[in-house]
Amino acid sequence: MKLNKLIKKINKENAPPDGWKPEDDIKKAINWDKLKDPKVLKQLDKIFKDKYEKEGHPYYASARLWDDGVISPLETRSVLAEALRAVGNAPTGDHQFPVFRM
Repeated sequence: MKLNKLIKKINKENAPPDGWKPEDDIKKAINWDKLKDPKVLKQLDKIFKDKYEKEGHPYYASARLWDDGVISPLETRSVLAEALRAVGNAPTGDHQFPVFRM
């Protein structure tokens, strides 16, 4: 399959109008009257809490490479020592950095 069939081309015929924001379409898609119903709010609350609990787990983040991994508390010292040895053995070359100002 050609790449141009997979990617939608944007030109002036199908481009969004000036001043358009994605939030506009989202606001149109939401039925705000339903959100006033306490049952619906409870369901949404449960969905978000479950998602938060699931995605807040350290293994979930590590599996998606959002961090550098999970270290067992029993292995913290040995991993830290290994990291410090690696940094200590790195060549330091002569750097001529300019003055950085914030």
